Amino acid sequence: MRAVRQHAGRSRLRGAAPDYEDVVAGRYQAILGDCMGCHTSPGGKAFAGGAPLQTPFGKIVPPNITPDEDTGIGNWSKQDFRRAVKQGIAPMGSFSIPPCLTRPMPG
Repeated sequence: MRAVRQHAGRSRLRGAAPDYEDVVAGRYQAILGDCMGCHTSPGGKAFAGGAPLQTPFGKIVPPNITPDEDTGIGNWSKQDFRRAVKQGIAPMGSFSIPPCLTRPMPG
């Protein structure tokens, strides 16, 4: 029996097979959005968190956006991810760093 993870009122089977259409779409969006540019430290693991960025309103450290369920965004739903990217609001309702600052996101 697989463990069930609870997060923000949703459950997910740990170890469930990925939806490969989502994987392909996510890869496309990550390339298009240049996520690796901010969310990967020089010499670090891809998407595991970036080097601090100096901004007019202080220093921001881009977070880990790997699919890891404990340290990344592996427990987030599509809606959680979209809200975080577009509005800067984390799944539990707290404000995260500002939404992706580098370019407007479509629709």
